[in-house]
Amino acid sequence: MPDEQSTSKNPLDLGHLDKLLDERDYGTATPPHCRDREEKGCVRPGASVHLAGLAKRTDLNGQGGVVAEYKLKKERWAVEVGGESVLVRPKNLIVDATQPEGMSSATEWLAENVPPGLRFMPLLPPQEDQEKMITLGMCTLPDKHDQSVATREAAQLMEVYAQSKAAGKAWTPPKDAGVADEPAQKGPHVNIRFVTKLAHIRITDEAIRLPTSLTPSGLSELVNQLLSPNLGTNPPRPFNFLLAGEPMRGTLLDGLEKHGLTGRIASEEAVLIEYAERPAPPQPPPAASPAATAGPGGEGDEWELVSKADAKADVGRVAAGRADDARKVLPSTSDPRPP
Repeated sequence: MPDEQSTSKNPLDLGHLDKLLDERDYGTATPPHCRDREEKGCVRPGASVHLAGLAKRTDLNGQGGVVAEYKLKKERWAVEVGGESVLVRPKNLIVDATQPEGMSSATEWLAENVPPGLRFMPLLPPQEDQEKMITLGMCTLPDKHDQSVATREAAQLMEVYAQSKAAGKAWTPPKDAGVADEPAQKGPHVNIRFVTKLAHIRITDEAIRLPTSLTPSGLSELVNQLLSPNLGTNPPRPFNFLLAGEPMRGTLLDGLEKHGLTGRIASEEAVLIEYAERPAPPQPPPAASPAATAGPGGEGDEWELVSKADAKADVGRVAAGRADDARKVLPSTSDPRPP
């Protein structure tokens, strides 16, 4: 039976994170610069929106406006708000659920303005979930630079596409233009059951399905999260892990391959991993205070000089008194010696 301090609830909600990795249809269909703050609405000309999250123009937060056009060089949307036109990033716009009568739907607008067959950077999960996924090694996600490049390329392609349509020219998209790689899943998942001999760090008796890309550092982060959802008040503790009785090195998949346990990936049978807190590294001894090196009279420098002189005399006496012993370890008389 689990200890009173153990818990069967997973505060990380790994199932939720897995689901987020699978929900990428919206992201691949809608250009990055057309996604609003909540990544649910499609920002487009004529759309009714509300502004949010502005750092400099805080007076505009919460106000409603109408989207005019996208300014490619500024990478912002022009929005009419309260009689003025302001340039706003997509992340600071929330598309209203109710749009003006006669306004084309998001699906209709995308079909009309997005080049056919073009795919875009996938829908990224919320920042907090992204950090958990990356920490646990569940996937790789584009960094801010990748996202910026993908956004710029998508807007440029849509502009070229609109110009081609206006001129009655056929559209031939570049081979890889505007296409951003989806977050890469690093290998399959396996059921893991954590066991420990220490009741105060016991987490759950239930198996948890984890990506085989996890390393000991990722597992340590997971255990810390399971022990305390409030890591802000409890600093994370490092843990050591044993797989098949041996310390874990590398990823879970490396350990499974080493011990012939890769068959567990396809089955529901859990792999046991034992864990314990990593001992704290030894602390260096405290530095001696100046008073500790001072002589009987309190004069440290003078005492040090006297001690050095005595030590030199002692070395001479030892060298003379141990001459016979020294011969036993010196090279033989046949070896060349200095005069």
